[in-house]
Order: sequence, then C-alpha cells, then structure tokens
Amino acid sequence: MKLYGRSKRESVPLLLYMSQKQSGFLSPPTNNIDQPKKKRKKPYSSEKKQKSIVNNTNTNTITNTNTNTNTNTNSRVRLEYRTRLKPHKRDGMKELEDFVEEVEVELEPDQLDVNLIYVTSQEESLITVIDGETEVVIRTIPLSPAGSSTRGITHNPITNRIYAINSVTHNVSVIDGTTGNVLTVVPVNPFPCHAAVNMVTNHVYITSLLLNTVDVLDGDTNTIIRSVGVGNIPSGISVNPVTNRIYVANGDPDNDVSIIDGLTHTRIFPDIPAGQDPGLLAIHTAANLIYVPNFKSNSVSVMNGATNSLVTTITEGIGVNPYAAAVNPLTNLVYVSNFGSDSLSVIDAAANTVAATIPVGSHPRAVAVHPRTNRIYAALGSEVAIIDGKTNQVVNRLKVAVNPSGITIQD
Repeated sequence: MKLYGRSKRESVPLLLYMSQKQSGFLSPPTNNIDQPKKKRKKPYSSEKKQKSIVNNTNTNTITNTNTNTNTNTNSRVRLEYRTRLKPHKRDGMKELEDFVEEVEVELEPDQLDVNLIYVTSQEESLITVIDGETEVVIRTIPLSPAGSSTRGITHNPITNRIYAINSVTHNVSVIDGTTGNVLTVVPVNPFPCHAAVNMVTNHVYITSLLLNTVDVLDGDTNTIIRSVGVGNIPSGISVNPVTNRIYVANGDPDNDVSIIDGLTHTRIFPDIPAGQDPGLLAIHTAANLIYVPNFKSNSVSVMNGATNSLVTTITEGIGVNPYAAAVNPLTNLVYVSNFGSDSLSVIDAAANTVAATIPVGSHPRAVAVHPRTNRIYAALGSEVAIIDGKTNQVVNRLKVAVNPSGITIQD
C-alpha cells in the first residue's frame, strides 16, 4: 500500500482514493477528475489498481447512491463533505476559506480480495481470525501480557492495521493485517473499552471508562495526540468519516451521546439524549443516522447526524437488553443484538421499524456486518454465529475464545 498526502489552501474538495469495495454504498461518478501526477516507486499495472474518490464538502449529503453488484470492479466512487470553514481577512473583508488536504491511497492487488473477521476475547489474551470465504478459523493472534482482557477492536482498511483494546493492561495493540504480527503496543488512559477508526484521517479513537475520555491515536506515528473529555462511563464509539464526527455513548447517569469534531478534537455541545445505558452504537453513513441500542430501556435511539437531534426511539420488536448495532448500507438494514433474548432485531432503516427477529443463541453481544457478502457476525458465549442476510438464518457457528467481546472485518 502507498499513501500520499499534502496540505494546501484552495477552494477545491478533499480527495481520497480507495476501492469501491471499501466505500460500500456509493456508485461511480460520471465525471472524470484530473489529479496531479505523482512519482511512485515500483508502480503496478493499471489493471491491478483500484481507486475511488472522497470529496470533502460540508453538506452532510451523499451525491451518489450504490448499485450493489457485489463485484470487484475498478470503478471510482465519491463522497462529499467540506472541512471546517476558517474565517480570515483579506482586503479589509472577512471571508471564509476552506482548509483542504489531499490524500491518495493506492491498494496493492493482494489487498483487494481479503475477507477476514477478527474476534477479541474478554477472557483470553488473543484474537481469533476467521476466513470469511471458507468460514473457518485460520489462526489466532496472541497478545501480551497473558491474562489481559481484550475488548474492542477496529480496523483501518487503507493502512491495513488492526487495533485491539486491552482493558486490563490499559493499552492498544497495533497489528499488521497482512502478517498478523503485533507491531507495537501503545499505552492509553486507564480501562479503555472500545475503539473506532477514521480511515480518512488515520486517527483511532479509544474510550476510557475510568477517566471519561476519548484518546486520539495518530495511526501514522502510533502516539496519543489528544484526550477529549466526554460524558460519564463512555463505552460504545463510532466514526462517520464523511462528516468527520465521532459519536460516543455515555452510561448512567448521563445516558446520552457525546459528539467530537474530528478536525479540532473538541466536544460539540449539547449531547444527544438516549435511553438508559446506551451501548455499542453504529452509523448509517449514507443516511447520516446514528443507531444507539439502549440496554436497560429495551429500545434503539435513532439520531440525525446533521441536526444532532433525536429522530425517533424504536421499542416495538426490539428484544431484551439490546447490546450492539451494525449497519449494512447496501441493504439499508440495521442489526441489533439482544443480549437478554438471544436474538438479533433487524431494523428497516427506511421506515425505522423492526422487519424481522433472528434467534442466534445465548447472550449475543458484539455484532458486525460484511456488506459485500451480506453476512452478519454475532459474538456469543464461546462462538460466533454467522447469519445469511438474505434468509435471516444462522448458516454457521464457529468456536472462538471464551467470551468474545469485539468483532471487526477486514475487507
């Protein structure tokens, strides 16, 4: 993988190259965009390159919709949002100008067809790796020291780095997604819980249960560059790379969602009220909606990321103790694990109603969706249930380490 970047002031969009498979829900733009030529070492043939575009405008809207072919094509896709407007004076007049960064990412051929699922264990110091194509466990990645409790996990598809949260030893393991080797271990604030990554900025965000903060890890240097105060007992966290906003679920007594500006790394007030004991939230990036499962309220709060407001609260059809949410932007469905009723609730995002309930097994917690294969992965007591998104049926169960607590997908 090659990653290029530069910063400049100009009134043009932010551009990011990444594969259509990575971006998921967008279709190729019809207009070509000329980019400056850059010298590269060991270039690949044009047949082996896959590129797409992210355009940085502050409209909070998506200009193209996805055509879900589930094929590996060399098409270009486009997102739009704009960076923070910066006031300045010129010729005695106060004007607004955009601060723009241009980033180019080139994916190597062996990165285009990877389909791996990583599962953490809260009881063991390891990560279980599942091959998503064959649906078998292919290896485990040991973490040190032994006895640490690994909870949250996230993956940056551009840099191919996996970040595993060790809540007892208070650090983050940075793992090479190609080799499975632990590259480094980064100390963070005490009792970290979950993490989310912004693949555009290469920043990783880690919640701390003890200090009520979110640590910001720079993925380029593997150092903590900021710690942002949020609400009480922050746990679930998710990033919208389109708007560069980070959403954090706060527990009792706050029971709300804090918002962080990803450009300035400051908290945006006010928080958005949720139900009691909100859990592992998920973002529907195409619609700019946030889905927050409320563990003690047996409900899911739906929030509007453009207005920072509550849209609705879904109660009918939600099971007991909803724990985590995951979104498939291609099918426009949201999956919520119900810890107390051993099931997944399937929410139709267009209507914000529960369309189906899937029995999965004892006490499901973390849940993840693979949009390309339309597979849903639910972490149970000592296994992962694999659900076919077309039939809403459990098609496989794989034994993993005891008490799996986090799932991320490398695709």
